[in-house]
Amino acid sequence: MPWSAGFLRAKIEKKGDAAFLLTITYSWYGLMNYDVVFLETSLENAKKKLLVERSHDHIAFYDESGKEQPLH
Repeated sequence: MPWSAGFLRAKIEKKGDAAFLLTITYSWYGLMNYDVVFLETSLENAKKKLLVERSHDHIAFYDESGKEQPLH
């Protein structure tokens, strides 16, 4: 993602029984907007993908015991 990209909004839509469409809208220098789209198999996966994308992959998930969990 370019440095000039500014987050505007995100939307998760259910598409069928096991499909969730994640749409993240960014602005480029305020001149134009563009969408980045992901198709996930669960709402939880779509939420996790949004967190990873918004944190520029600088996020870690841990379980109750403090053990780091894989992202995918």
